[in-house]
Amino acid sequence: MSVNSVIRDYGKPSDHEAFVSAERLNRCYWADIGLTLGSVLMPAGAVLDWFLYPDAFTSLLVGRLIATTLLVAGLMTRRHWSAGRWFSPVSFLLVFIPGAFMCWMMHATDAGQSRYYFGLILLMIIVQMLGFSAVESLICCFSLIAVYAGTLVANNGLSVLATDVAIEGIFFLSVSSAACVTVCYTYRKNRFEAYCLQQDLIEKERQRRESILQLQDTEQQLVHSEKMRAIAGVAAGLLHEINNPVNYSLMAIKVLKKRLAKGGDPSETIADIEEGVTRISHIVTDLRTFAHPEQLAVKSDILLIDAVETAIRFLTHELPDGRVQLDEPSLRVIVSAAQSQIVQVLLNLIHNGERAIRDRDKDQPPVPGLSGQRSQSSETRKKQIYVSAEVDGPRVLVTVADEGVGMSDEQIEQAIKPYYTSHVGEGLGLGLGICETIVSAHGGTIRFDSNLGVGTKVTFDLPLAATAVSSRDGAKSTSQTILPSDMASTSR
Repeated sequence: MSVNSVIRDYGKPSDHEAFVSAERLNRCYWADIGLTLGSVLMPAGAVLDWFLYPDAFTSLLVGRLIATTLLVAGLMTRRHWSAGRWFSPVSFLLVFIPGAFMCWMMHATDAGQSRYYFGLILLMIIVQMLGFSAVESLICCFSLIAVYAGTLVANNGLSVLATDVAIEGIFFLSVSSAACVTVCYTYRKNRFEAYCLQQDLIEKERQRRESILQLQDTEQQLVHSEKMRAIAGVAAGLLHEINNPVNYSLMAIKVLKKRLAKGGDPSETIADIEEGVTRISHIVTDLRTFAHPEQLAVKSDILLIDAVETAIRFLTHELPDGRVQLDEPSLRVIVSAAQSQIVQVLLNLIHNGERAIRDRDKDQPPVPGLSGQRSQSSETRKKQIYVSAEVDGPRVLVTVADEGVGMSDEQIEQAIKPYYTSHVGEGLGLGLGICETIVSAHGGTIRFDSNLGVGTKVTFDLPLAATAVSSRDGAKSTSQTILPSDMASTSR
């Protein structure tokens, strides 16, 4: 037994009301069967009386009818006595009645030599099926042996107890009683153990459900924490992004004041101010949408390039100029998706690509003195991130490829697993896992193709909108994923 296993002490069977109730129902079930069979077989046994003991047929038939009447009465009133404290005594009595009647038939026929002796052994076998406890079965069997012995004494006196017939009969009844008591004890013990195991399973299931709820709560808290970290990082960049149009608008206001003072036309300056304020409004709207995204079930037709550009705006403070290259014609396709969720996927993938490029630059710093050369090698030129799309039947394949450090096969397998990150101290490692969840909710899959020291290409698919009309002349994109020659070779 393992150290972590727990042994529970359930006490006695009588301490559990549920088990006692189940035992009562079990005995009632078999009592119905036994009383029904007894009510049918008891009078049917008159045929056996006719052939074995025709001289005593009339008296035996009367006895059978009396016993049958008692069994039928017990069957008809079972709903009443089985519900109260008379349950055990009455059920015991209904077993004892057929046994007493068999002993009377033995007395009326051949006593110790009567063939009805085997009926007592059969009755002890039936007792094993009725759900009696070991004590109840012991009392029942002892009572039947006592009545049998009384029958022998009534026929031949006390001296018969020393004869071979009495010794043999009492011996076989005793052996049958021992077997009956053992079976009843073992059967009841096994039923109680099964009940205990069932209670253990119920308790384990309750604990499992509680653990799942706790894990779900913890997961939601971690995802929320990851979201807050992402929002904090995005907000830092957006402060810089907002500062530019604010300064631009303030300068325009100063110019407007001077023009108004000189009586000049203010319309051009007002247009400049409106453009700056509109820019700020768009940034704030993007941030609010990212902080409070719509549910995955709430989908609409969106222009894919809008989601890409929103994600890039969030990362402006981290991305050097010209880092992200867009295949705009292919991205001008309409998909059916939750825009804020797709923005989150693209933001994670582009951000991961930027970190991968920085990691590669650390391993392979630029070689000084090459900036003035006409061409540079792929190792020293400025590395980029490529975003493109391709229509594939009813789906749109979106690709985000970077020229970063790349991933090994082991890292690819671990990529979308929760809490896995190659940058300790930077997030909880939930980014790609959340991406996979969002893409799956859109009926798609996410795939990673990567080579160490070359780069990584991530492809996921989204449903094409029913309209599938581009915002520019509704033209379908025919361009393919833009990759430099060294990136194209990484596709597998």
